[in-house]
Amino acid sequence: MNSDPGRILVVDDQGVDRLLMEHYLEDNGFNPTSVASCEEALEKIANEEFDLVLLDIIMPGMGGLELLRILREKYTLTELPVIMATSKSESSDVIEALELGANDYITKPVDIPVAIARLRTHMHLRRMDRQLRESEERYALAVRGANEGLWDWDLRKGQVYYSPRFKHILGAEEDAVGASPREWFDRIHIEDRERVMGEIQEHLRGLLPHLESQHRLVHEEGTYRWVLARGLAVRDESGQAYRMAGSLADITTSQVYDNATGLPGRQLLHDVLERSLARVNRKVNSQFAVLVVSIDQFELLVASLGVSEGNRLLAHVGRRLQLASRASDTVARLEGSRFGVLLDDIRHISDVIRVANRIAMTLRDPIRVADQHCRITASIGIAVSKTGYDRPEHLLRDANTALVQARSQGGDRHEMFDRKMQCQAEERLQLESDLRQAVDRLEFTAFYQSIVSAADESLEGFEALIRWNHPHRGMLHPAQFLPICEQTGLIVPVGACVLRIAAEQAHRWHEMHPALSQITLNVNLSARQIAEPDLVDSVARILKETHLDPSLLRIDITEDLLVQKLESTLDTLKALRDLGLRLGLDGFATGYSSLSHLHRLPIEYLQIDRSFVQRLETDEEAWDIVSLVVTMARHLKLRTIATGVETREQANLLRNLEVDSMQGYLFSRPVDTDQATALLEENLIALRSS
Repeated sequence: MNSDPGRILVVDDQGVDRLLMEHYLEDNGFNPTSVASCEEALEKIANEEFDLVLLDIIMPGMGGLELLRILREKYTLTELPVIMATSKSESSDVIEALELGANDYITKPVDIPVAIARLRTHMHLRRMDRQLRESEERYALAVRGANEGLWDWDLRKGQVYYSPRFKHILGAEEDAVGASPREWFDRIHIEDRERVMGEIQEHLRGLLPHLESQHRLVHEEGTYRWVLARGLAVRDESGQAYRMAGSLADITTSQVYDNATGLPGRQLLHDVLERSLARVNRKVNSQFAVLVVSIDQFELLVASLGVSEGNRLLAHVGRRLQLASRASDTVARLEGSRFGVLLDDIRHISDVIRVANRIAMTLRDPIRVADQHCRITASIGIAVSKTGYDRPEHLLRDANTALVQARSQGGDRHEMFDRKMQCQAEERLQLESDLRQAVDRLEFTAFYQSIVSAADESLEGFEALIRWNHPHRGMLHPAQFLPICEQTGLIVPVGACVLRIAAEQAHRWHEMHPALSQITLNVNLSARQIAEPDLVDSVARILKETHLDPSLLRIDITEDLLVQKLESTLDTLKALRDLGLRLGLDGFATGYSSLSHLHRLPIEYLQIDRSFVQRLETDEEAWDIVSLVVTMARHLKLRTIATGVETREQANLLRNLEVDSMQGYLFSRPVDTDQATALLEENLIALRSS
């Protein structure tokens, strides 16, 4: 029971009834006060606080209904509950009382237990309403007084309450922000949006205990403010989130940001550079680059525009630099018209050149400032971590040196501190440009490497390996261009091209030599190709147009594609199998992702990676791994193909381990179509002689 006994005002002109009711109320833990008239009741209520009024309808002088009407003009049903007491013959009065705002009624003679139960119910409702109103008042005070913005998201209705401070952080008027989640999310910087949405979803799915996200929000002035959003989801009994609420704090100043552009300043860039240097010193083959970007002839622009409009121009430049950079990069304002861009985790120097070119092109587009279109260019100096640095200052120094060189040559260009790297990058970019034309020019071809039976070394099939017959550089090995294809997405058209070439050739071989109808052809598909939504349709179309028996085409997939989106990958693999293709896992045991999923894969064979095969003769661990793979495959009713076989001793060891098939230089190097045809015909002769 609540420690507050609850004050009840009993209004009844019958003295005996009034005294009995007081007695019963006291016995049940209430604190009653009684009066004999409605006029007295009004005076009592005006000077004292009561939790409930028990009011007789039939009263001398002012009637009970009249008193009820007066009370309801001042108090709501929950602020002061009123229960009417009436005889059973006064039903019309009860209806009128309820219409006037009575909470409930009891009949005379009073059933005490029922009356007490009703009184407790209405007093409990009043207490809950008061607590709710007090909580709302505290919340309203907190909202008005808090330095942080507050938000409350009803996930079922799709509506969000944004506090006045939240809107103030955005620089927006009170009525300019609606209740849609998009009022928040559409203001998030494009480079941050996907990450923030991902963080929210991870919390809603229960993968993160709470939301804590730093990101950029666009201010009404057009600049960006860094904010810290915190939140917590409310869940139902099944664990499903139905509400999420939290706060939003402006952390721009604490993050050492430039006031004119909203970008990080030199100090913050310095801190980020220190962390990047520490990381590349720990991680082999990791590198990053720093670009110092300076607006050409900025002093003349400021003289023409004025300082204020010059700052607005810098803000525009900052936004364009962010758009031209990658989501993982950091753009900072250094000083004057100089900006720093940290390109983190670059794979190749050409990535740096590509971003520098994109920045230059982006800045050349006219910028509207002070009712005029300003055309600007920029000089860019580049320093790459791979050249060896231990202090951020040295990186910025060398990037500035390269910048000076770029400006001395007329500006509107970039210079890299390391000339040799620049040459390599430009060569790579040229190769990328050539690749885009190579598909249309049909410059790709396939070489074929034999796959033989481990038992008698008879020919079972070939693996089709891509080659690029470059018009100026001659025949290029896959290692010289496939990484670029993967990074640029060109692997999809290039891979489809090679698949078609191989399928057409396999069909021609089977038409030429029907006796070799069981000769198979292996083709590699990368994770990027598997992820393409139209891959299955594309393969089906190639099979139909080349008239190749699907069972003769074997698709090699790699373990890395099983790391993410496993379910969709499995669906694609099963669809390829349903076309009649045979699937296998390439380079098995070099990764860690597929072991727990191996039984789910619709595959028929495992390829043992060459790295294990080539260590068989000297490394006991390699022997154990190959033996384990063969044993596991046998239990799963999968065939095994050992790749990279180069010596007779390796072949004998693999045969002893009961590997099914072998592939490597011992049997044949990758050869062109004519040489592969010759190998087929030699195999045919051997078959006939046997």
